Amino acid sequence: MLKSFLLALFPFRFALLLFFFGLLFLFVRKERLAKRVLVVSFCILFLGSLSGFSGRLLFNLESRYPSFDVLIQKENLENIMYIVVLGDGHVEEVSWPLTSQLSDEMLKRTVEGMRLHLQLPHTKIVVSGGKLTKKSEAEVMQELLVSLGISADDIITERKSANTYEQALFLKPILRQQRFILVTSARHMPRAMKLFQEHDLQPLAAPTAHYVLSTKSFIPSLRHFQKLEIALYEYLGLIKNAFLQRTEHESSN
Repeated sequence: MLKSFLLALFPFRFALLLFFFGLLFLFVRKERLAKRVLVVSFCILFLGSLSGFSGRLLFNLESRYPSFDVLIQKENLENIMYIVVLGDGHVEEVSWPLTSQLSDEMLKRTVEGMRLHLQLPHTKIVVSGGKLTKKSEAEVMQELLVSLGISADDIITERKSANTYEQALFLKPILRQQRFILVTSARHMPRAMKLFQEHDLQPLAAPTAHYVLSTKSFIPSLRHFQKLEIALYEYLGLIKNAFLQRTEHESSN
């Protein structure tokens, strides 16, 4: 309930809500209040549409971990047995190809997992994600990988998790204390790494699906608003995880 409430107050929706109230105040002839509300609404819309503002917030998340390059990794990758790919949503529409059924980010995550597997053929791909429709995210990713030529014997599915915390929890019996490669979106990687490490797991970050190439554009665009809301969602997730960890620590003492 709280999560839904916070999402409803994300900048774009909040700015539109303020704009509506501004017009309402104009209608009832409260002009001074209406002007203030409309100015605040405009400022939120303008700042959120600038890459220099929204892009910077997202870039700070995406730049925390470099891309995973098998050729220049210093770690001994021969002992890496698993490449974990986290799901990110899909739609089930049989008239669409699999590449259209996966969300853009989940498609990129799946392809990145496949790319790393082809470079490290001794590994198995672990696809993780529960059911949003009749099929789980893991099943859809598995279907795509098999259709692209990956052997079903090289794929392990985790089909019960509903969020990143549960993915770490349910994958722990599979991964145990072994190092593994973790594939997820660059903006999601800081939160995912923290959650997996809190479960005493040893992930190596392999970020993909980057959004921000430059933060120097000052041309307003609604695309930048999307980046702002994606960044805020991740920061709220990090704050929530830190709060829960602190609460758990205090209760254990």
